[in-house]
Amino acid sequence: MNEQIRLLAEEAKMSNYLSAYGSEFKYAFEKFAQLMIRDCANIAYNTQYNHGRASYETSSCARAIKKHFGVAE
Repeated sequence: MNEQIRLLAEEAKMSNYLSAYGSEFKYAFEKFAQLMIRDCANIAYNTQYNHGRASYETSSCARAIKKHFGVAE
């Protein structure tokens, strides 16, 4: 599991669930987190794009969010 996602799970007090319910739950949780992160990055990109102000910085922000959490494009 990506370190940043693991830290968020700990902060949300989900560590016990991740270890108690096995690899299937852990996989589902990580997939859910990745989908949320990808959606957030897409919102960051699309918000600027839809207002006609898409720029290198906007796409860089979306890429930085994905990179921080280890989520592929």
